[in-house]
Amino acid sequence: MEKSFNNDFMMPFFVANDSLRPVMNHIHNEGNGFVYAADGHTLIRMPEEMLCKTYQKIEKYPNAEKLLNEAINRKENKTYTLRTDDLIEMLTHAEWYYLTSSDPCPKCSGEGTETCDYCGVDHDCPDCQGDGSCRTYIKDFSLLSEAETFLIGLGNACYKATYLQKVAIAAKLSGADEITYLTTDDKESAGIFRFNGINILVMPYYYHMAERIHYMTIKKQ
Repeated sequence: MEKSFNNDFMMPFFVANDSLRPVMNHIHNEGNGFVYAADGHTLIRMPEEMLCKTYQKIEKYPNAEKLLNEAINRKENKTYTLRTDDLIEMLTHAEWYYLTSSDPCPKCSGEGTETCDYCGVDHDCPDCQGDGSCRTYIKDFSLLSEAETFLIGLGNACYKATYLQKVAIAAKLSGADEITYLTTDDKESAGIFRFNGINILVMPYYYHMAERIHYMTIKKQ
């Protein structure tokens, strides 16, 4: 495991900016040989020997080690491999959308269904596809942090693309060509991304939140 300023550089990407959880607005040295940063959605654990700077212990910091170990040691884990460049390519070329408005569908008055004039049977509204709302999207590459509707599917789980951006940046900075990915069949369980001694936990987003899901091919180990 090589010491590098690249490792120090990636840590702040995982730090929270949250007035409700001020302890997570810092990089935390647990004193167990590892340094942590978390924002409530992503969590990185870095071996202290790989960092060039010195970090302090933050009082009342969440038990990040316990959370990581529970996910890493799940009996249900399945192990996959994904190439760092493939993840970066997907994040770069997939379409990012920003939701600008959501109003009741004028055709079905927000009901999501219409009654057929011929057979009297209800069916999904053709204008809103049964959603009940008319949503307006714009492509905007300056609003990636707000692109709630863009998810990447890895195995059975989906992740917000901006969370996986952090994984891709960290992997590239560390020089990792491949990332080991641990997941389960439970789409609500956290995913673990591992490379070059670094472990990153990412919380999934649920399918019903996704307007657009881009699935990535991954190789099972």
